[in-house]
Amino acid sequence: MKKFSYEENGYNRSEVNAFIDEVIANSEELINRVKNQSEEIKKLTEENDRLRNNESKDIENSSKIRTSALRDAEEIIASAKMNASMILNDSLLRANELNEKSNLYERKIRIFKKKFKILVDEYDLIAKEIEDIEFDKE
Repeated sequence: MKKFSYEENGYNRSEVNAFIDEVIANSEELINRVKNQSEEIKKLTEENDRLRNNESKDIENSSKIRTSALRDAEEIIASAKMNASMILNDSLLRANELNEKSNLYERKIRIFKKKFKILVDEYDLIAKEIEDIEFDKE
């Protein structure tokens, strides 16, 4: 607590006035600090509200993106299954065709072998007949 010196009519006026000026200056400084802090609080509150609003939008957007990604993944999987099924069916058909061709070639080779054996046997018979021919020796 501030103590003032006494004079004829009471406290020293210049000391009191200096103290009052100091109190006024301190009060004004406090008022300005409170005002600045109130403005800062208002700005921070607005920024906080804006960020919370953006956060809500971001959460909503990420939820939409997740849903879309899941839907796309399901479509890709379904398409892959369908393509795999088609590829498998095509492969089975191709395998059947190749199997049939292979069987046909095997049959043709067996027939060829039989015909070739018959030809060789006939040529063998012809060769034996030629050997058996006796030429008259005149």
